[in-house]
Amino acid sequence: MLDDLAGFLRNTQSANGAGILHHILGNRRGMIENGFARGTGLNTNNVGQLLEIVAPLVMGALGRTQHQEGLDANGLSEFLSGERQAE
Repeated sequence: MLDDLAGFLRNTQSANGAGILHHILGNRRGMIENGFARGTGLNTNNVGQLLEIVAPLVMGALGRTQHQEGLDANGLSEFLSGERQAE
């Protein structure tokens, strides 16, 4: 999807962002969406839609990085920790 971003944006449902969010966030999704909405001023429905679009993109970028760098689970964990510390 990263190689055809325009195509992805024409049909975001095909990437199952809701399923990705359920897998990652579980029953905390509503709480996270509410916090995001309070912090941004967006309404909760818009936040949910935005997260469903962004989740497959983030996962695609992580998958691409993992493949390009030849990262195993530990390497991916270290990469993510490094990104978090770079904030």
